[in-house]
Amino acid sequence: MSRRNIAMSDPRGHHTEPAFLIERQDDGESHVLARIDDWSIAQDVYRELLQKWPTSTVVMRQGARVIEKRNVELHKFECMDCGQLVWRNIHDPSALAEIVCPGCGAPATSFQRLGSG
Repeated sequence: MSRRNIAMSDPRGHHTEPAFLIERQDDGESHVLARIDDWSIAQDVYRELLQKWPTSTVVMRQGARVIEKRNVELHKFECMDCGQLVWRNIHDPSALAEIVCPGCGAPATSFQRLGSG
């Protein structure tokens, strides 16, 4: 079996669609990041892309079926010391605990949640 990252060919030489599609969704738009035939390579690429775009929704599909999806729900926080706004994923507790104001350097305890979007 071929382990290429490019769409495979059928015996007649026609190209077929890749088995796995990985896309990033931002602001209602979908951006194709990778088209991969091999399952193990698709898993590795998916994990790498999760790290590359930590604040984006990343989806791996097999045809129309969603195999894996990381939903990101960003919420706005305001620094009570200087008014600087930052966005964090509320489903990632470490992202909330590690908030440091880029304006004045205030710690997470100096922030107030304003809501989403």
